[in-house]
Amino acid sequence: MKQNLKRLLPVSIVIGITIIVSFLLYDKVMDREKERCWQALGDSAKAISAEFQMKFQDNITTLGLAANAMVQEDKLKPEQIGSVHLDAFEENTIFSRIDVLYPDNTILYEDGRKDILREDVDFNDIAALGEHISHRLADVETGNESFYYYMPVEKDGEIKAILTGVIDTTDLADIFQFSLYDDHAAICLVDSADGNYVLDTWHPTLGNAYDMPDRTRLKGYENVDLTSEIKALKTGVIAFESNTNGKDSYMYYTPVGLFDWELLVIAQDDVVFSSLLYLKKLMIFAGIIELLLLVLYIIWNFYTVDQLAKSEKETKEQLKISNTLIQCVTALSSNKSIDISIQNLLEIITQYFNSDRTYIFEIDPAKDVLNNTYEYVKEGITPQIDNLQEVPVSELPNWMETFYKFQPYYISDLEQEKGYPSYDLLKPQEVNQLIAVPLGKKGQVIGFVGVDNPRQFYDDATLLSSIQFFLTNSLANKKQQALLQAMSYHDMLTYLYNRNKYIEVLDSYKGKIIEKVGAAYIDLNGLKQINDNQGHEAGDTFIRTAAKVLSGIFPENSYRIGGDEFVVMTADLEEADFQNKINRLQKEMQENQVSISIGSLWKESCSDLEEMMKEADHRMYEAKKAYYQKADRRTHSH
Repeated sequence: MKQNLKRLLPVSIVIGITIIVSFLLYDKVMDREKERCWQALGDSAKAISAEFQMKFQDNITTLGLAANAMVQEDKLKPEQIGSVHLDAFEENTIFSRIDVLYPDNTILYEDGRKDILREDVDFNDIAALGEHISHRLADVETGNESFYYYMPVEKDGEIKAILTGVIDTTDLADIFQFSLYDDHAAICLVDSADGNYVLDTWHPTLGNAYDMPDRTRLKGYENVDLTSEIKALKTGVIAFESNTNGKDSYMYYTPVGLFDWELLVIAQDDVVFSSLLYLKKLMIFAGIIELLLLVLYIIWNFYTVDQLAKSEKETKEQLKISNTLIQCVTALSSNKSIDISIQNLLEIITQYFNSDRTYIFEIDPAKDVLNNTYEYVKEGITPQIDNLQEVPVSELPNWMETFYKFQPYYISDLEQEKGYPSYDLLKPQEVNQLIAVPLGKKGQVIGFVGVDNPRQFYDDATLLSSIQFFLTNSLANKKQQALLQAMSYHDMLTYLYNRNKYIEVLDSYKGKIIEKVGAAYIDLNGLKQINDNQGHEAGDTFIRTAAKVLSGIFPENSYRIGGDEFVVMTADLEEADFQNKINRLQKEMQENQVSISIGSLWKESCSDLEEMMKEADHRMYEAKKAYYQKADRRTHSH
């Protein structure tokens, strides 16, 4: 017994190291995933801020166009304003109406009514501040909480009037619709000057952030003064216990980048860290399985060592299998990249069998074919992975029959395969012997792992059978990671790439020269009227129709970066081909009754893709301006 324990000491050390390494890796993976969750929260907040900035800038530009029209057409007097058609400028903006203030402290409403300014408002005080936005006020006309964007109209160095874009807060929630964490997060905008909410999906009514009731803070966040942080327009996080359900919640705050407003994103622990919690469950489950396997392994080693006197050779072989199994399990969990981990595993298996090649085939059930997805070959052996793609399952009938019984398949001599398609497949590869073990998930065969020309242990598939669970789990994790990544990069309404992917692509090209680059910025015309007149479901159908046309012409180069805004970025595409696609896009959009404003350009060589996209954006706005002017003329003619 003492001798047996002594023999098991090295194994016990390996097991101990494996357990320690597993715990260390668990901590590393958890820390990294937690960082990724924080990064995702921050990136989402940045994307929302960018959307707010872009939308408000668009509307300020429209208000500027209206002011310019008044000056250019010399229609500054109250009785002349009607011919300027301010209501046309108000369309497709966030302004509920556009009023005009005059130096005599009178106000001209959009419907032509003229009145005296409210007592707390003075023309000269507003003019002295220049172009600016007010704090939240109750609108005299509607009684709704509103903001006023003031734009002085100057002529000959004198302020003749002030255009006032009225922003009704009750409309903002419909204008800015963000699907963050599948609508399980709240979004608030706060005016840092007075703490009043600009937009609030957290509470039923608009209130004041500085009057927010105290909540029990989580450890580490007790000393964060949210009021001071918002007033200073800082970025940070506070964590607290929800007064509603007692769950841990997080509030991420950051400046919006305009009007001294602060953005608040509020979500509960199980929302912000959903992927972390899911990964934690998987890791714990894998750890339990690993621990059970190690316990079984220890028990099994006691038995094999006890049988050493009967078969020394057999014991050595079993120990080799066991130690190799530990190496395999360690290899699969020792690298963040699943591809590298599997490749390391195949190398260990190749060395164990002293074989020419070890590989994995996966079944594509949609096509009923087998694809060689991983391969390791020893030095001097020709890789075959490129030649073994989309192999019909029907070409390996005897193999698959064995695999469906979850049994290993042996080829002791290639001649046994004569008369089957597998013979013609293996003969050119100079395969004379082979071991293959099925990979299964939930009772279904998803592929197999195989070894070509094993020179030792060629009649024992114990090792392959032992690792098949870990391999299957790793392949499943890879697919899950790919799915999660795809979801984070695709717009859920149109399935086009989203703003996250767009920003990542721009970042990836920074500092690089791109050849034959095409860029287009597209904005849908009339979405607001459809939403207002037909409902948001009709608006969503309108957006999906545009996206379908866009993806049909630019399938891998289309992005939805805003509610009704899309971009296209292409590389290595000739100018004539790019322009043909743009012409086709405009034609098919028209055929599908989708009106768009588009700005596009093509360059032989580009060193700043972001600047090129800005130019396309500028051209789109010119097209948008022309669209409004045409619509204005049409309205005027009627």
